[in-house]
Amino acid sequence: MSVEDIVTAYVTGLPPGVRYERVRVIADGDLVLLHGVVHGDGPVPLVGFDLLRVGDGRIVEHWEARTPVVNQPVGGRSQVDGPVAPTDHDLTAANRALVTGWIDRVLIGGDRSARTEYVSADRYVQHNPEVADGLDGLADAVAAWSAAGRRLRYDAVRQVVAEGDFVFARCEGDFGGPVVFNDLWRVEHGRIVEHWDVIVPAARAADGAGA
Repeated sequence: MSVEDIVTAYVTGLPPGVRYERVRVIADGDLVLLHGVVHGDGPVPLVGFDLLRVGDGRIVEHWEARTPVVNQPVGGRSQVDGPVAPTDHDLTAANRALVTGWIDRVLIGGDRSARTEYVSADRYVQHNPEVADGLDGLADAVAAWSAAGRRLRYDAVRQVVAEGDFVFARCEGDFGGPVVFNDLWRVEHGRIVEHWDVIVPAARAADGAGA
C-alpha cells in the first residue's frame, strides 16, 4: 500500500460533507502522518494531525488531534503554512535524534540551559497561534500559560515519525489537565527552526484512536 493509497483511503473514508485539505504527508515505516485542515466537521474549519498505522494493506490504527483554525495568530502565520515537502532524506536519522534529544532533555527533563543545542537561537518560526517567534517567544508564552494555571509539562513520548527534515512526536503530559501534545518540527543545519502543534485533552485523544 503506497503512501498515496493510504491518503486516498483515509480521505475517501471521511463522512459525507466533510472535506480534507491536505498540507503535509510524512511517512516512516508503518506510520503515516497527515497534516491538514478539515472542513465541514463542525461550525469552523479544524486544523490537525491524523496519525495512521498501516498493516496488511490497510489502515489498522488511527490517532486524531484537531483544533479550530485561529484567524488572528500572535505570530501572524497560519497553523499550517510553511514548507510542505520533506527534504534532506539522508538526514532523517540525525534529525530524529536531535528532536528526541530536545524532548527528552529539555521538554521532559527541564534542562532549559540546553535549548540552543537543539533549537536555532537565530530563527525559530512558530505556528502555534498563541506563541511568538524565537526561543524568547516560547519562554514568554510558557510563563503566561503558567500564570493562567496552564503549566506546560511533557511526561512521555508515545510515537515519533521522521522523514527528512520533518520530525513529529506524540507525547503525553499536562497543560492545565492531562493532554496529548502533537508537535511537528522542521530541522535545518542541525537545529530545529520551525514548529507546528495541536494540543488535545487526553480523554479526547483516546476517543479518537482506532481504525
